Amino acid sequence: MTEKRLAEEKADREKVLQEKNCVEEKLKEIQRKQFADIIGMCEDETFCSICNEIFISPVTLNDCGHVCCSYCIEAWKKNGHNTCPYCRAKVKSQVKNFILNNLIERFFGIADDETKMIRERLIAERQKEGIRVVSHLLISFTYFMSLPVTGTKRLSFITL
Repeated sequence: MTEKRLAEEKADREKVLQEKNCVEEKLKEIQRKQFADIIGMCEDETFCSICNEIFISPVTLNDCGHVCCSYCIEAWKKNGHNTCPYCRAKVKSQVKNFILNNLIERFFGIADDETKMIRERLIAERQKEGIRVVSHLLISFTYFMSLPVTGTKRLSFITL
């Protein structure tokens, strides 16, 4: 092969590589949009009202059916509460919500790398720190739940 032919092949390979990178970026953008759309549609069903994060190890409280992060409910109970943080029903037992957990994990399967990294960091932080990570949130949540209700909604502020 001549040098001219080698240069042409190199230019062709670079062009193909650029096109591939462009397609990959477009695919990542589509995945980010899909992730945001799915989470947006399921926000009420996938977010813990205590820590305001997408559930991490969600558990269902057997007496009332409410769902929260296992870390959040354990911190709630550690602070001396034996009732549901949402409806105040007595909590006798809880069970891991495998279906919701698997669904959330599938959502994160299509998330972009940055979102996955943030979630992994939060999970690692909770595992490392245990329930101390959310105890300040529970104090605020307890305060929030004690606020007077106006109409059908609580006053919409919370002090952290």
